[in-house]
Amino acid sequence: MSYSEQVLHNLSDNNLEEAQTNLKYAFKEDDSETLSSLAEELYAMGFTDQSQQVYRFLIKQHPKEDIFKVFLGELLLNENQETEGLSYLYEITEESDAYLQALLVLADYYQTEGVFEAAEQKLKEAHQIDPEEPVIIFGLAELYYSMGQFQPASEYYSLLLDGGENYIANTNIQKRLGLALAKMGDYEEALNELKELNDLEKDTEVNYQLGLLSLQVNDDKQAENYLMAVVDEMPDYISAYAPLAMAQQHLGKNEEALNTAQAGLSYTEFDEALYQIAGEAALYLKQFDTAQKIFEKGLAINEDSQVLKAGLSQTYLRQKSYQAEIDFLTQLDEDQLTPQMNWDLAKAYQETEQFEQAKAQYLLAYRAFSTDTDFLKQMLEFAQELADRELQILLMQQYLKVNPDDLQMQNDLDDLQNR
Repeated sequence: MSYSEQVLHNLSDNNLEEAQTNLKYAFKEDDSETLSSLAEELYAMGFTDQSQQVYRFLIKQHPKEDIFKVFLGELLLNENQETEGLSYLYEITEESDAYLQALLVLADYYQTEGVFEAAEQKLKEAHQIDPEEPVIIFGLAELYYSMGQFQPASEYYSLLLDGGENYIANTNIQKRLGLALAKMGDYEEALNELKELNDLEKDTEVNYQLGLLSLQVNDDKQAENYLMAVVDEMPDYISAYAPLAMAQQHLGKNEEALNTAQAGLSYTEFDEALYQIAGEAALYLKQFDTAQKIFEKGLAINEDSQVLKAGLSQTYLRQKSYQAEIDFLTQLDEDQLTPQMNWDLAKAYQETEQFEQAKAQYLLAYRAFSTDTDFLKQMLEFAQELADRELQILLMQQYLKVNPDDLQMQNDLDDLQNR
């Protein structure tokens, strides 16, 4: 048994005094390779001071063997002794055999510290020295991924796959490539990459991304399947609920969409999309009281949400609560009223026979809906109710610009103009 082995044995038995004695003998008797292995073992066991002792001894004994400076520098950085750690690493010159390893340690340190430009510079320099080394290519890919620069990240991941590298540091490269493509908006390619992963590789994050991607390419059934798998496996995966409910809504499963959105709201009360989908689904199901409560609760959380205001406005109209609609929308500043809200308010005024106010709101809404045939027909009915011949003619002419094949409308216009 070497003295290095005896040191490890002593430490395992918690015999620190004897371990220190045998360490002195190890310095005298064991070769540098054995001592280097000892330093690694000591660090792994948590004996960082003793590990430093060994590396300092090796540096003193072999001042030209820069790899020991790399090992000690990395250890010191990991122990938050940055100044000394960096000094060892920056001592190593470009001519040294250990220079490439020093660059990688520095890049890892700077990336961990969030100094991405310095990390990028070190990795690029390392890549110039050894452009074929997968670890360096992977380092660049991971750096760009963490920086949100998904285009270069995907290029480096692709380079690794082209070179036959499927796993590095327990990371599935194809999975990473798929996620990078997804984040840069290349939905079809991302979907292809992630679909090719076997079932063991399709973890919660992958299923979530597959769900989002399927939604983007209008495959709502697949989106529902993937996202259901996410919430079944991890019910508190909050961000999965809104896209899942959206997919169900697109499939016409409004009751499921309502239940999903409400389940999501049980985990978070701040997701505007969940209130919107839940409210819309409740409206479709004619559960008007439920829809009103959902929109009102959402507005209590986010009083500035135009989407939720529009939802509540529609709820009042569907309930034929015209005065409540008027009270709600007239309390808002004019610049907060969307064209749809102007249209809604016009309907409410019309139903309550407040015709001047209705006309004003219709005219405001007209700016946005002048090519919407449903709007034009409804405003035309209002003009007929007012017996406003000039407004009727204007609306009919505009309608025929949008839908010139409507012969009945053309006949009505001719009759009106000939009276």
